[in-house]
Order: sequence, then C-alpha cells, then structure tokens
Amino acid sequence: MENMTQATNGPFSVPPKKGKRLWWLKLPKDFFTTNSVIKKMRKMPGGDTYVVVTLKILLLALDHQDFRIYYEGVEDTFVKDIALKLDETEESVAGALKVLIKQGWIVQEDEETLRSVKTEEMAGSESDSASRMRLKRERDKELALTAPSQCDSNVTPALQKSDSREEKRRKEKSRTEIEEMLEGKELSGLVPEAFMEGKEKASPALPDVQQYAEASHFYAVSPDDFYGMFSSQDWTDDGKDITDWRVLYLTLEGLARAEGGEDA
Repeated sequence: MENMTQATNGPFSVPPKKGKRLWWLKLPKDFFTTNSVIKKMRKMPGGDTYVVVTLKILLLALDHQDFRIYYEGVEDTFVKDIALKLDETEESVAGALKVLIKQGWIVQEDEETLRSVKTEEMAGSESDSASRMRLKRERDKELALTAPSQCDSNVTPALQKSDSREEKRRKEKSRTEIEEMLEGKELSGLVPEAFMEGKEKASPALPDVQQYAEASHFYAVSPDDFYGMFSSQDWTDDGKDITDWRVLYLTLEGLARAEGGEDA
C-alpha cells in the first residue's frame, strides 16, 4: 500500500461509463460464513468495519464496466479519494485494501488504478431497455390484479362494499418484498455480523437509513421499506438484537439485486 499513499502529478483521466446497463453483485448466501477472506477479516481488529468497506469497494468497481477504480484527484491520496467516495475513514479503507490486494481480490495496476477481480467474478447486469421492460411487466401484472372487471358497473353497492373489504384484507395480508425475499432464510445465520453478541442494539432514524442508501447507491431495497420492517420489530429478528443495521442492509441489497436480475 506504500505506493498508494502519495498522489502523482498531472491530469487525471477517468474512462467514461459505457452504454446504459444496470450492474449488481451476485452475493452467495454463504458469503459471510464460508469465505476465507471474509472470515480472516472478521478476526482482525475492526474486522466488521473492514467487511462493510470491502463490499462497498466491490460495489464501487461497478461504476465502470472494466471493474476498475480510478484515482480522480479529489483528495491528495488514492486511499483518501476512495474513503471520500465510500463515506468511510481512511484507516478503514487502507486496512481493507491491504487485505484485498494481498488476497488477490484487488489488483493495483498503477498508482492511479485498481482493478477489482472479485467484482468481475460476482458481477451481474442487464441492459437499460431490459430493465424498463421488466418494470413494465411488473406494472402490467399489478394493474391486471387491481383493474376492475367489465361487469363491475352492474355490481350492487352491497357487493361492491364487500369487495372493498376483501381488497383491504388482501392488502393487509400482503407481504413486503423484503419478507418475500427472506422467506425460509434465517437472518442471524445469513448475516451473523449484524447480530453480534455484546454489542449495542441498533436504533437508527429513518434519515440515517435514507442517507446511507443514497451514499451507497442502493436501489434494489427501499430504505423506507427497510426501516419500516425492522423498526416495527424493534430492531430484532427471531428474538435476536440487530447490532449492525448497515451490514444487514448491504446484504439485503446484494440479495435483492441477485434475485431480481435479468440478463439482456
């Protein structure tokens, strides 16, 4: 990491993003429990933070389709530049990068370029047009479920009122997308870092969650849905306190992107 501590002189050239595609990381469900690099990080001082920073670095490499992170010269060192983008401390970024470079997840090509080998392995994508078509199909399906039938105008007021009550009950029974995604999964086993014993239970405010989602470029899981679901559970799940809501959100975002993706 020594050659990353000082910026070089001269103009900085950052390749433009190619085309219009949506990208995500296909995160294996046992990523946190069987991956040797992640397990090694967790045993280090500040390891939980390193894991969060690692996932944010992997996501950052999706900004360019060559899976590289470029020094843009906003700060006077590459590490500070990355830390600013991720809204993390310089020490956390430097510590995580040291492990990732040593383990071959990140390759430092020169003083101004990092290539994320791991991001390239885990990346999934769909074209912008495919994304629009997918959203259109979802909207059409929703409209088909809620649109009134042609004979509705002939239904008596009493039956209409009965249908209205039934629709209300149906909506009340409907589950959030997060609940559907987690069906059959045990959160504490899926994300043990979010349920660490001896740590204080999380209690973020909605603006905290919204700001974190915006800074992390999350789009697959709504911050309002995330906050609404877990705040209603008093930040517990299956009787266990949630101690790190950020790593929990990060994991759910990865799962949602992986499950919702379609190749063009």
